[in-house]
Amino acid sequence: MHLRWMATLGAVAVISAVLVIGLGVFSMLRSEARAHDVLARAEGVLTSSPEIMRGFALVSRSPVFPGGSGAPTQAAPSEATTASWYDSSGRVRLETEMANREGVRVYSLVTVWDGTAAWLKVDDLISGERFVRIYPQASFPPPVAALGLFAVPADQSLTGRLRECYRERFSIWGEGLVSGRAALAVRLGPSSCSESVDADPYGRGGLGDRFVWVDRENYFILRDELRDASGAVIRESVREVLSVEYNIPLDPALFEVRVPNGIDVQDCRVTVCP
Repeated sequence: MHLRWMATLGAVAVISAVLVIGLGVFSMLRSEARAHDVLARAEGVLTSSPEIMRGFALVSRSPVFPGGSGAPTQAAPSEATTASWYDSSGRVRLETEMANREGVRVYSLVTVWDGTAAWLKVDDLISGERFVRIYPQASFPPPVAALGLFAVPADQSLTGRLRECYRERFSIWGEGLVSGRAALAVRLGPSSCSESVDADPYGRGGLGDRFVWVDRENYFILRDELRDASGAVIRESVREVLSVEYNIPLDPALFEVRVPNGIDVQDCRVTVCP
């Protein structure tokens, strides 16, 4: 009787262990499937035409990693803040301010795509250099991605680009608020690439696990970050949308360019620009 009782307990323990393992595997597979679904929906937004919206505006922040070797100089930008406006006809305005490690503005760039041309207004606050360049829009097209933090070439997929550097199973890590928007965090895992412009814009391979936060309502990518082994966010890695407004009317004057008196204008539609 005692042996039968022990055998029954053993069988129950084995069955319980199998169930726990099975549920764990099921949960993992379900999380992976959901993560891929979220990324696929995000990709649908990124590759869709901006005509699907009347207009939107967002402000984003990202780190800047200057090229070259050695310690960054005082003039070297370390962070960029960009205000963006897109209207339903495909016109775009980007205003980027770059600051150094002390928070002092060192560089300003305004780019406007008015439907026929791309206007670049550059203001180097350290050297004092200021100029405007005008390019034909066909040779200097606006960003591919209408919203969020990624631009994906039309002939490639978001998940395909990420798979180049992230070999682990994607999973839903959690949820929270980003700029007041409910968002899901997708864990991509550690990067296996030392440098990848599309999968990891800053070549941050080996620094930690990468996460992207996706708007739960419309699947726009709102935040991109790395976390160390303890799960803490690596501050220098964070790219994020600080504020966003969807489906809003935009003033047409946003997409007009007024050149200040005395600034050098280079028309790259009729001459070769550097």
